[in-house]
Amino acid sequence: RRENKDILRFEKNGAQISTFEMSDKNGLQKAVEDVDTVIHLAGATKTLTEKDMFMVNVEYTENLLDACDKKNIHFVYISSQAAAGPALSPDKPVVESDIPKPVTWYGKSKLEAEIRVRNWGEKNNGLFTIIRPPSVYGPREKDIFACFKLMKKNIAFSMGFKTKKLSVIYVKDLVQAISHAVGNIKPEGGTYFASSDDPYTWEELFSAIARAMDKNKYLSLKLPEFTAFPVAMVSEIIAKATKKPALLNFQKIAEMKEDFWICSNSLLRSTGWKPTFSIEEGMKETVEWYIKNGWL
Repeated sequence: RRENKDILRFEKNGAQISTFEMSDKNGLQKAVEDVDTVIHLAGATKTLTEKDMFMVNVEYTENLLDACDKKNIHFVYISSQAAAGPALSPDKPVVESDIPKPVTWYGKSKLEAEIRVRNWGEKNNGLFTIIRPPSVYGPREKDIFACFKLMKKNIAFSMGFKTKKLSVIYVKDLVQAISHAVGNIKPEGGTYFASSDDPYTWEELFSAIARAMDKNKYLSLKLPEFTAFPVAMVSEIIAKATKKPALLNFQKIAEMKEDFWICSNSLLRSTGWKPTFSIEEGMKETVEWYIKNGWL
């Protein structure tokens, strides 16, 4: 196996580490022996093709479900708000009972994986829980990290001229939500959004990043949506040539065009969980980690 700091850190805290490919069905069978809970966090957020996205997020989930079949295992699947899709208005955040309307490969693949989990649950006494976080930020995160890199250059960016809002969650709050689901919620096939209490506009998000980075002045850019298409086209060409998925591609544009990526955490809150990190606290810790580890 490949040693790295994360593995050593987990082992130092008493974890036993096994590494294997999610396509390795025999390895998965061995990994879940004598296990009472499986938390499935593995997945892809960007790929070169839709087929690759479904292979990683759906087929590999199916492999893990097969390994857990008939073993009295509580299967906790970490999905995404992308599986549910955006809200239609700022005063009606998406809730668990809404009909899912994903808009990207990623969202569609996560929804299909949820369906596979529910089908598995029908044969396994409903021993599963699905958690849907919105955009997650924090140490080691690489997508929203692009916003931090822009702010380092004293730039804030948003696409379009409408007010767009999004729900977010700090990674430590998400970890607590997962722990809460395992320890305090009876596994009976529930689905829960895990997010901060309030949504934020992109301007508010960049403002929080600026405060965490001690930036008093920065340039706020609002670009028409159509300007993103040529950039995405170039990114897609480069991605195909290098065989590395681009951060800004047509799938990401489909996400960014939506006005309200907001969800409600009311159902999960009703079980006793609540987010504990303010946006200021989360951003401060995130910036400190990025600087300490040479990302910024």
